[in-house]
Amino acid sequence: MVDQDELEIINQFLNWVLIGRESEDIFLVTKNGKQFDVPFIMARFTLNSGLAPKDIELFLLIYDHFDLQEITRKRISLQSMAELLGCTPKSGTGMNAIKLWNEGRYDELKEYCAQDVDTTEEVFLKWKKLQETRK
Repeated sequence: MVDQDELEIINQFLNWVLIGRESEDIFLVTKNGKQFDVPFIMARFTLNSGLAPKDIELFLLIYDHFDLQEITRKRISLQSMAELLGCTPKSGTGMNAIKLWNEGRYDELKEYCAQDVDTTEEVFLKWKKLQETRK
């Protein structure tokens, strides 16, 4: 997607979100997404489309959003969460991702991002299972 227009990429993402809305089992899981990812996507979409941030915020609030950042009172990295819960560790850091982007190493960046998503899912599922056993 690196050769596509940013607005087109964001539109593809938002269309994918709308299509997924048809399933009741889909919800958004992030690590610090409420503080970073969602506001970032809203800002980039606003800059590229001219739409008001309120319109975008309403759009993104279609789904329940579980943010792993909110399960602890202290700021803890996804890597630390993965280690504490015995999950697959991350393969890099956000700073490495920026470096990969700047160097045009897009295939490696894609692999890093996909692995980051896998770790986020694994941490969430492990945490959810722990919560269920506490009941």
